[in-house]
Amino acid sequence: MDANRRNGGPQHLSNKRVCFWIRDVFVPGPCRILAEVPGLDLLDGRVVGLSDNGARRGAGAKRGAFAVVEVECLRGAVVVPVAKIVDLEH
Repeated sequence: MDANRRNGGPQHLSNKRVCFWIRDVFVPGPCRILAEVPGLDLLDGRVVGLSDNGARRGAGAKRGAFAVVEVECLRGAVVVPVAKIVDLEH
């Protein structure tokens, strides 16, 4: 079960600290991230924004939700599919 389902959906991620694999980052591409932080596979950061996850299109669209995450070791935020977040702060 992914972190999204365990914790009530994407809206509960706002301002939470999360972890995710570099390979799952949508923007920027994983190659750009690896150039900034070589040797890391797992990143963590704080969710600063969420997509509307297609709420107007029905419940099936939730799988398309994205989180904008600020990562301290990077120069900018990254966009990660909510379904790919692997851990949350408690």
